[in-house]
Amino acid sequence: MLSVVIPVFNNNEQLSLTLESLSRQTLDQDLFEVYVVDDGSTDKAEVVIENFKSKIRNLNYIYQENGGRSKARNGAKHKLNGEIVVFTDSDRIPSYTFLEYHYNFHKENEYCICVGEVKEIYFSNITKNKDKIFKVVETDNRLAKKISVHKVLYSIYNDAGNTDSTIPWVTTFSGNMSLPKYILDDEIGWFDENFTDWGFEHFELGYRLFKAGVKFKFEKKAVNYHLAHSRESGSLMAAMERSHKYFYEKHPDNSIKYLLEFMKGQISIQELECIASNGRKVLEENEKLYLNIVN
Repeated sequence: MLSVVIPVFNNNEQLSLTLESLSRQTLDQDLFEVYVVDDGSTDKAEVVIENFKSKIRNLNYIYQENGGRSKARNGAKHKLNGEIVVFTDSDRIPSYTFLEYHYNFHKENEYCICVGEVKEIYFSNITKNKDKIFKVVETDNRLAKKISVHKVLYSIYNDAGNTDSTIPWVTTFSGNMSLPKYILDDEIGWFDENFTDWGFEHFELGYRLFKAGVKFKFEKKAVNYHLAHSRESGSLMAAMERSHKYFYEKHPDNSIKYLLEFMKGQISIQELECIASNGRKVLEENEKLYLNIVN
């Protein structure tokens, strides 16, 4: 059985569409359960959950005091019945075959994390454009855009979804991934709840998975669609910087040290991998050698 975990915070309009799509999954409903963890919303998601109780057989709701994204994703861990945990977000509408592909992936792969593909949908008025949004989800048409940073990160995988990258954990996005529950329970632990700001808690979990020897694979057919929304770039970057600082203090590794530079677009994924393998000094020496050759 799959256990689908969805954190939510004052996101009821988007959550309603996400649950609607989960009610239309091709995977038999006896094979999955859904836990929505409300992280202290002032506009509680409970009313949305009640509307879908008759549509999703194993739908559950947990309300907790606001504690951040990590705590929300951990909020259901003692209640889950599935052998496989699927993480998605309240503003990510799953394709109708989303759970089927995650389910089949783990029937065929052991000790492995499944990284799914995220695309983005842009509509200013979600409720008014609900039918158009679901048309995109149903047909995966041109209005579903590949997110630029994800395109770069997915490039570390080959057509079969395999990778020999030394930094596959940078593809760990908790908006679309799944893995065996026992790995979280018995081996590496769940999300680090010391991450209270936005960002990097998913990378940190991925880093621990990588260090534990868990295999990373990309399943491009396990698609969900992010409902794009505006963010305050200044406050978002400040939160990322605080999260990155904690991440690097916990794991003083070169790849983590320069991760923020990659996220800011200051270095490429290839440069980050070179740093992870050989250190910044080797990268700089290679750059000098290249410049000498071309000049």
